[in-house]
Amino acid sequence: MANTTENATQSLAFAKWKVRYEKNWCTNQQLCMVVELEQITEEEYKELTKLEYPSVQ
Repeated sequence: MANTTENATQSLAFAKWKVRYEKNWCTNQQLCMVVELEQITEEEYKELTKLEYPSVQ
């Protein structure tokens, strides 16, 4: 069974952006904009990109 406590702390849009990033449908720069729009958190940005926010390398 999946660990639901981890998902409970994630933003509602995190799963959507995770899929998009993994499929290379969005860039680090676009994810920075998503953070600015408060769709995902800075911590989630780091989890996806392995970079400190706001790095767009």
